[in-house]
Amino acid sequence: MNSRKLQESIADDANLSLEKVDKIMETMVNVMLDQLKEGTSVSFQGFGAFEVRKKEQRLSVNPLTKKRTIIPPKQVLVFRTGNTYKDKIKDLPRNEE
Repeated sequence: MNSRKLQESIADDANLSLEKVDKIMETMVNVMLDQLKEGTSVSFQGFGAFEVRKKEQRLSVNPLTKKRTIIPPKQVLVFRTGNTYKDKIKDLPRNEE
């Protein structure tokens, strides 16, 4: 599902205009990003939490050339799933392709 389909679904379920849902989602994402930039995690009860973690500098080796490279430290966005939704998803049938 892309963001437009999500917005349409929310608009239908909440009986809101698509423009209002678009503005709400845009505001929500901006507020979340602001909080994450400040180092605050953003959590949704039962659903999960977003947080920024720092990955330390590390040494990497190219397996073909055996050349060693230092990978600089960086910040990564992490999502931890809440137990409520984990439990709901684990019993769903798997898509076998």
